[in-house]
Amino acid sequence: MKINLPNNTIRLPDFFIIGAAKSATTSMYRLLTKSSEIYIPPQLKEPGFFCFKGKIKKRIENKFPDLWSTSITNLRDYVSLYEKAQNNQILGDATPEYLLFAKETIKNISLIYRQKKKHLKFICILRNPVDRAWSHYNHMIRDNYENQSFENAINNKIIKFRLKNGWHPAYDYLSYGLYYRNLTLYINAFGKKNIKIILLFITGT
Repeated sequence: MKINLPNNTIRLPDFFIIGAAKSATTSMYRLLTKSSEIYIPPQLKEPGFFCFKGKIKKRIENKFPDLWSTSITNLRDYVSLYEKAQNNQILGDATPEYLLFAKETIKNISLIYRQKKKHLKFICILRNPVDRAWSHYNHMIRDNYENQSFENAINNKIIKFRLKNGWHPAYDYLSYGLYYRNLTLYINAFGKKNIKIILLFITGT
């Protein structure tokens, strides 16, 4: 979508995959990147610009990898992700934090897109919150981002301590599963007809 700024015209996403984390957003992302009609930055699945815009990324002094390292916080870097898109392609962004930080994301989208925000489309995949949290935790363990037990990792005191000290919101295993309030904000801001909600059911052991 072309957005007219005071000094130039830029292209930004026509649609967003807003979450939820560990609910097959990566599978959806990979599926859509196979279409020649769609361009989602192949170099970065989750730029997070619209929820992390202007944020100062604090480096955390711990033995875990730095989850902030790939976050995009300024418009210039974000726009550059789409420079290789063809003129006839539909642009997309797949960032699960957009559902978690609905208020911030909607505010930033509204500031940049202005009247054109009414043309945006959103995809939201929802999964059983308990299964989602367990999958999220195991993903963090697998990638060496976590060394606490599941019981400790979802403890509110530990979550609050981590977030207060600048840890990435990926350590907030519980809030990612609080769908209703944040999804309602999107529906109120963009209209139900512009939001595709998909329920994910995973069977088996």
